[in-house]
Amino acid sequence: MSGSTGIPKGCVHTTGGCMIYAALTFKYVFDYFPGDVYISMSDIGWIIEHTYNVYGQLLNAATCFLFEGLPTNPGRYWEIAERCGANQLYVAPTVIRSLMRYDDD
Repeated sequence: MSGSTGIPKGCVHTTGGCMIYAALTFKYVFDYFPGDVYISMSDIGWIIEHTYNVYGQLLNAATCFLFEGLPTNPGRYWEIAERCGANQLYVAPTVIRSLMRYDDD
């Protein structure tokens, strides 16, 4: 809508560009194959999270896991991935930085 006239500007999406991008990059960049169990643990508000943990997975008929909240211990990510049988795990850089404060154990 225009701020001065209140008339719609007529913006129309005429292609599936965003969805095609999400589907193809999930398939080829994340190397997804049917039967893989891919889990992404990042903040859903990040563009990468909803693109690859919702759109990309669903467009490729993959299983979609969502994890909300902060883990109560550093092993929580691995427990969830193991319980779900994940063979691909993606986390955001902020997750890696948050785990760096713990020792290797």
